[in-house]
This record gives sequence, structure tokens and C-alpha cells, in this order.
Amino acid sequence: MAYTITANCTACGLCLPACPIDAISVADPIYVIDQELCCDFEDCLAVCPVDAIVPSDSVLSLDVQASDAERLRSRCRRGRSSIPLSAPLLE
Repeated sequence: MAYTITANCTACGLCLPACPIDAISVADPIYVIDQELCCDFEDCLAVCPVDAIVPSDSVLSLDVQASDAERLRSRCRRGRSSIPLSAPLLE
């Protein structure tokens, strides 16, 4: 499993030298991890001060949760403030 840098990244640069195989590169506005190169050494995890580096398979679930939250906020703005009982719970 590879790792991904989330939007919490502050671009401090501490992860760049920590990666022994140079799988991390500078991007705009945050750093990125090359999924093909990442070998799960976890050195980058240890140095990230904001815990912005997470397992790639957890990122999808975070995106889905954010999407669900925005959908519910949108419903509330349109005056439909009640959430149906069948709505998925966000963890």
C-alpha cells in the first residue's frame, strides 16, 4: 500500500529528505507521493508535523465523507434541514 499527502500538507519540506527512494516531489500547492515508487517505508510519516501523510486506501473514504457532508449542507441551505433516517453516518 502506498501513501498519499492530503490537503493538510503545509509544504514544510520535512518529508522530502525523509523518503529513502525519492518518491515525494514538490507540487502546487502541496507535495505529492508517486504511487508507483512508494514502498511503504513510513519514514515520511514520522517527520510530518501535521499528519498529512496517510495510507492511499484511506483517502477515498475521506473524499466520500467530505462529499456526503457537502451534500447534507447543501440540503440544509435549501431549507430541507432534516436528514433522512436512511442517510449514511459519517465517522
